[in-house]
Amino acid sequence: MGRLAPPVVCGQAGGVTIRSAPSGALLALALWLPPSAGIPQEGASGPGSSLGALYQAVVIERARAGLPGLSVARELEQLAGEWARHLAGRGKLVHRGDLRRIMGERGWWALTENLHFSSGPFDAAEVMARWLASRPHRKNLLDPDVTHVGIGTARDASGRSYTVFNAARLAPLPAEAPAPPPGGLVAPPGAVKPSPIPGR
Repeated sequence: MGRLAPPVVCGQAGGVTIRSAPSGALLALALWLPPSAGIPQEGASGPGSSLGALYQAVVIERARAGLPGLSVARELEQLAGEWARHLAGRGKLVHRGDLRRIMGERGWWALTENLHFSSGPFDAAEVMARWLASRPHRKNLLDPDVTHVGIGTARDASGRSYTVFNAARLAPLPAEAPAPPPGGLVAPPGAVKPSPIPGR
């Protein structure tokens, strides 16, 4: 940390949490767009990647709060990465309006979203500090009902970064089931996951 960095303007939108049970008004509808062409997705979730430090920070904060770990889910990484590229393409920080639809179509029980914007390059420590300082973002990071996570980040043509955190419970747990182990899967990969939505 011996170098001086230019001032960085940061922004964030309030965290969004959607549950399968009806609760309040739906968010305004947003268009589902394919990944924006020419908008680079930053590194993947591996230990040496740029996102690895942010995944690790989430694990540390959840452990401090006495919460179980989260498993990385490719579906959530794709969801977060697509939205980060969309935000970078639009140059605007807005939450997805179709989280409830996505959750219902995929049979998930809970789905949360945090966003972050910076006028400079992606910095995991900065992103995490901002989210922890914001009550709705912190609530999403420390949500005891989610079991899986995916993070995506993208830069626009000016080098500004957009980061998206999505966490979900990919399948509802039976009422008598024990809590998942730290970092463990709720259901084995490929298991049939019943829809929490009646009539599906």
